Amino acid sequence: MASSPPNVRRCRLITDGTQGVDVLAVKRALSRAGYLRWGNFTPLWGEFAAKAAKKFQQDNGIAPVTGFYGPKTHQALVKKHRKGSPAEWAFDAYSIALMDQECAELTQMPENRIRDAIVAEAARLYAHRNEIDYVQSRPFQLKAPPFVPRELDCSGFATVCHFVGGAPDPNGRNYDGFGYTGTLMSRGVRCAERDLEPGDLVFYGKTTTPKPGFPIGSPTHVAVFDGNGGVYSEGGPNRHDRMRRHPVKYRSVNHYRHY
Repeated sequence: MASSPPNVRRCRLITDGTQGVDVLAVKRALSRAGYLRWGNFTPLWGEFAAKAAKKFQQDNGIAPVTGFYGPKTHQALVKKHRKGSPAEWAFDAYSIALMDQECAELTQMPENRIRDAIVAEAARLYAHRNEIDYVQSRPFQLKAPPFVPRELDCSGFATVCHFVGGAPDPNGRNYDGFGYTGTLMSRGVRCAERDLEPGDLVFYGKTTTPKPGFPIGSPTHVAVFDGNGGVYSEGGPNRHDRMRRHPVKYRSVNHYRHY
């Protein structure tokens, strides 16, 4: 009688640029399952790991095919045997220990755990970007996954990511759904780019004419810093403009803000 799959913990979403010993563990498991060439794996989730994850997702009917390592992909990989072996599992004892190590470290560092969760939600919404229209409407909906908002603007996107991540409301409004770029600027602390941490916000552009709540020079756009030199940005200004990923300085930066 075949043994049951191992119990393998997973404590965060792994996306482009994620670093940690859990990345090593997943790479080892994907390789043992036949989806990645065995080698000296690094703790960085990059192009080849994402390509292997996409192929695994396609083969196992996991949608959407993103190349991110989330709960559905994890559940499927845990149940896979090592290629060519009916007895050995893709996750070996060392990989399982690495996954446990990452979970223990995240548990001991609650702020880092929250920041990882903020970025994970940004990545999840990005994977669903074709389902989300750019609309400046209030209040925006604040619900836990697997809910996907049908309409968001840039400040709503930033707020939803913080809400799902378990962080205090960056607008200081107790998550009433009525925040905007101005209220986001009323909280946090201005900082330098080098001081940004995952989940912090980057503000772009400058208004040239005064509007209620927007003095001249106010930013016109905000995006979520991914912790690896890039940002997740809700689209706009048109309804069907989709969420994007960019390097931090893809356009003129107004200022950086740490929360």
